[in-house]
Amino acid sequence: MRRVRRLWTPGKTFFVAVMATLLLAIPASQKPEPTLATQASEWRTFTLEDGSIATLGPRTMLTYSFDHDQRRIHLVSGEALFSVKKDPQRPFVVETPVGCAKALGTIFSVSHQLHSTSVTTLEGIVAVGRLDQANPDCVANTIRLHAEQKAVIESWTPLVARAVDTDVELAWTRRQIVFTGQTVEQALREFNRRHWLQLEMPDHPEVLRMRIIGRFSLDDPERFGRYLDDQLQRRNQDP
Repeated sequence: MRRVRRLWTPGKTFFVAVMATLLLAIPASQKPEPTLATQASEWRTFTLEDGSIATLGPRTMLTYSFDHDQRRIHLVSGEALFSVKKDPQRPFVVETPVGCAKALGTIFSVSHQLHSTSVTTLEGIVAVGRLDQANPDCVANTIRLHAEQKAVIESWTPLVARAVDTDVELAWTRRQIVFTGQTVEQALREFNRRHWLQLEMPDHPEVLRMRIIGRFSLDDPERFGRYLDDQLQRRNQDP
C-alpha cells in the first residue's frame, strides 16, 4: 500500500494521497485511428504527419485522421495546444463530445472537461461551434475567435467570444497553474485533474469559499500546500 503524505494540516486538513496513475489506453481492436495520450503529471509534444504540433497536458487523450481534404482531431478529454501548419486546401478541425473548432493555420488550445469545452486562440482566427452531426466540418452556426479570445461551449449557454489573458489561460503548457480569484474548491479541482498527487477537499464551507490569487508550479505541490496554509492562518487572525 502506498503511504499518504500530509502536506497541509490546519484542523480538517488537506491530504496528499499518492495515487496510482491512470494510463489512458484503448485496446488496439477499438482504435482504428492513431491515438495520443498522457497520464497525470505528464506533458508531451507531438509533431503530426502534416507538420502541425500538438502539445498535450496531463490526462489528455485524442485521436486523429488526416486525408486529402481535411485534418481532423477528436479530443476525448483533457487539453491540447495546436500549432497548425498552414494548408488552405485542408482545414484543421478539432472536435470534442460537445463542440468543434476549425482553423486553416494558427495557434489555439482546446480543453474538454465533463460536458464543457473551451477554445482559446493565441494567434490567427478560429471558428468555434457546437458539435452537430449535420455540420461535421464546423462551418455553420459558428463564431470567430481572434487572437487572445476564448469561448466556452456548453449546451445551456450561448456562444460568446471574450477577451482573455492567454498567459493565464495557457499557463498549463509551461507546467504552471494560475489562480485569479478562484475559490479553494475550484483551485483544488484544477490542480487535482492535472497532478498525480491528489489534494483532499476540506469539509469546512468557509475554507472552500476562500479566494486564491497566485501562480504555482505544478511540479511543486508542497508550495501550493504551504500557500493554502498561510492563507487560512491569515484568515483566522483577522478580527
